[in-house]
Amino acid sequence: MRIRFDAASANPQTVKPSVELNRRSLLTTFAVATSSLLSGQSLMAETSDESARKGTSALKGDRFTRVKSVVEIKGTVEIKVAKAGTASKTPIESTTNLEYEEAVRSRSDSSERFAVQLYSQAESANDVQKYVTTTKLRDECKTIVKLIDSKSRSIQCLDNPLTASERDLVQGPISSIFLDSLRPSSAIKIGDQWQVKGSALSNLLNLAKVTAGELKVTLVDADSKMGQLEFLGEVEGEVHDVKTSMTIEGKGRLDRSTGMISWVAVSMQEKRQVGESEPGFDVTARIRILRESIENLTQTIDLDSLQKRAEADQSSELTRVLSRLGAYQFVADRGWTLYSDSGVDASLRWVQKNYTFAQCTITNLTDTEPGQQLSIDGYQRDIQKSMGNQLGQMLEATEKITATGLRMMRVVSVGTVNQVPMQWIHILVSNDAGRHLSLVFTMNAASADRFDSQDLQIADTLEFTLRQLPTAPAKSSEKTEEKPSETAGLKKPSSLIK
Repeated sequence: MRIRFDAASANPQTVKPSVELNRRSLLTTFAVATSSLLSGQSLMAETSDESARKGTSALKGDRFTRVKSVVEIKGTVEIKVAKAGTASKTPIESTTNLEYEEAVRSRSDSSERFAVQLYSQAESANDVQKYVTTTKLRDECKTIVKLIDSKSRSIQCLDNPLTASERDLVQGPISSIFLDSLRPSSAIKIGDQWQVKGSALSNLLNLAKVTAGELKVTLVDADSKMGQLEFLGEVEGEVHDVKTSMTIEGKGRLDRSTGMISWVAVSMQEKRQVGESEPGFDVTARIRILRESIENLTQTIDLDSLQKRAEADQSSELTRVLSRLGAYQFVADRGWTLYSDSGVDASLRWVQKNYTFAQCTITNLTDTEPGQQLSIDGYQRDIQKSMGNQLGQMLEATEKITATGLRMMRVVSVGTVNQVPMQWIHILVSNDAGRHLSLVFTMNAASADRFDSQDLQIADTLEFTLRQLPTAPAKSSEKTEEKPSETAGLKKPSSLIK
């Protein structure tokens, strides 16, 4: 007997026209079920194959669901160290819990999606060598919008750029937006098998692209309410221009009354190469996702208006860098990654297509007496003294008040290091209370044009935050949030505070 999944039985919710991805990493298992014959149009799995798409139709309109996701990860992360060709491996365990309501708007003739996710819970706990740190979605960013098309995938908290850890938190290794890609594309019977591959698979797994492999899905059992699925596959792909490979095994359940995948349980093994902007890893993950259909979101949201704002908003191209240890924050291009932060010193790299074009060293300087400031001439003398024979000439020296009300001095200079032409941008920001922060941008002279005004974006949005009292990192058994340390013992920058 053949089983036909009827799109008409799915009864997708609609609204009035006026109503409106490190953690893409780890493992999967799914299950799905079905038995008696349904009449009408069959339910289709999304596919990148044009031949499979012809004569089929995906669910149209807006769909509202409530989602609960748990991701448990265990393995090692691998980080590049200063010595070329070497890496440091560190064991890690991580647990992520997400609960949210989701509205998904799709177009039947493409893989384009607009989604709104309203989070009631979004947090992860990372255990690295028996010390635990936690990441939580800020209250002001509990509404996340996602835009996905054939060329790009954006995740936004409108008007409030996410931190890198927040973006990873809501990215997930499997996308609930594309979970229905596991459905069959035609009428099936128990024992039948189909494939998920290409763009459908990359969207499901939050990969930039799939270069090889597929998921093979099998209907193993069915009744009048559910279809039970099993799937298995090996996939190779890319994330942020870095290669990754994974082995996936899972189970899932297809709810015939709603026409959607209502539950999956996945085991995934992933090996990702070390990249310039993020670590590599070799991990095993267990992923469980539970979905239920709801009539509408509990919050009143104008989806049409929100979609227009999301399409015009550029915040998805920016990231918020928040240093609790250093007691400052700023907004930067998403290419910037914070590599280390002791509270006194921090190191960032600007990476494009897995190549480092520039670096930035941020140094917390000792406080001066309130109201005491260094002159621009004094700042230039300090730079000249610190750079020595590397300095060729200073191209410009300016000072201004930033958008956040801080005093900023900026000096651009060129020179050579081991006969390689270099450019530096020295910036000193300070406030009337005596706080001083030094930012030094370093790049190959050939990268200066590409760099453009990245430094001004950072300096103009930089804000000092309140310093916090020191607290020892939590042991893994305590499972509490690590508090930032007091920024005591700040560096004294020669004549900068004279």
